[in-house]
Amino acid sequence: MNTLQPYITRLLTQISTNSLDFTHHSPVPHCSNPHCPRFADQKPHDQSWFRFHGCYFTKAFGRVPRYRCQDCGKTFSLQTFRMDYYVKKPVDYIQLIRQLVSSSGQGNMTRFTGMRYEQIQNRYERICRVLLAIHSDMRKLIKPEDEFALDGFESFSVSQFFPNNINILVGSGSELIYAMGYSQLRRKGQMTDKQKQKRTDLEQTLGKAPGNAVEKSVQSILTHLCKYMKDKDIPDVTLNTDYHKAYVRALSKVPEGRSRIHHRQHSSTLPRTPSNRLFPVNYVDRQFRKDQANHVRESVQFARSPAAMMVRLSIYQMVHNYLMPRRVRDQRKGNWKTRGEQLGVPGWKLHEVIRKHWDRRVFLNKCSLWEPEKMTWLLGWRNRGIPSGRRLPFHVWV
Repeated sequence: MNTLQPYITRLLTQISTNSLDFTHHSPVPHCSNPHCPRFADQKPHDQSWFRFHGCYFTKAFGRVPRYRCQDCGKTFSLQTFRMDYYVKKPVDYIQLIRQLVSSSGQGNMTRFTGMRYEQIQNRYERICRVLLAIHSDMRKLIKPEDEFALDGFESFSVSQFFPNNINILVGSGSELIYAMGYSQLRRKGQMTDKQKQKRTDLEQTLGKAPGNAVEKSVQSILTHLCKYMKDKDIPDVTLNTDYHKAYVRALSKVPEGRSRIHHRQHSSTLPRTPSNRLFPVNYVDRQFRKDQANHVRESVQFARSPAAMMVRLSIYQMVHNYLMPRRVRDQRKGNWKTRGEQLGVPGWKLHEVIRKHWDRRVFLNKCSLWEPEKMTWLLGWRNRGIPSGRRLPFHVWV
């Protein structure tokens, strides 16, 4: 794949095979019980709080040791802390990421890998949670920006009678994707009489899409943006959007929004050139159309579920922000600098953050996620009246 940095690809491959080498560290990082005081990070060499508790054998991983917490009595195994927790068949996660970000649909992936559709989706959900944790840590490390662009990326899932708006917050200087939200829309535009009748029938059966979905989604993103500004000690920022009225309403409902966010509106009909203040978010839109099979226009590979769609977009977000060169033209000249590196995060630090999480099971209660990211983590995005079709295991909530 010519757009993914070869060095980072080798790095991920190395980490995925060696990340559980505990030669110089405690075999378990913490207790798996979120109510136990040992759930917090422990000292690497501290082994006083747990005891060996036998082992068991699996076809997938061989001999797996078990342990018991001395404080709460909870038992757990080494497998409890792996990304492959509860997995019966290990897979090549790097291969799945490569295919996902190169516009390959899951139908093709089943043929290339021999995996079932449900198995691939399960692995994407696992990858997504790990990469959300990495993005959460990286967001704390990157150099603060003082200008952002926000807009909605229109797509659909299930069918074109269920359009949606992916609300995206992008750094203007770096084009780094800070956050994404989801809003279900009502189908609009030119329709035949038969299509209008079908829309009416669906709305009577499943319910009409909420009219303020975009407003609520943007309000959640901007609320977290204000908190992020406070944590980073940023006095104020400029927010560039188009003339969508929902953005104005959303900003008016955000505490400290009017005093800390200077809202600038621009016409969405202006040429989409780098001089356009909305160029960063327009650029991200184009990348989604180009690299994600779900969003190729008039595609037969559309998303079957909003939750699955947001999982795949979150994986792409990580690749776009921290693994992909910022400009193809610079890449051809040998400059592989990513958007994260442009914001002051050196390659060794990215290596460190990825190594901290990759191939490990990440815990929701130990991550500093924004609300839309928690919704993606918990597969909470829905089209009204339609179940996600995915079973959420209990351990995902921990």
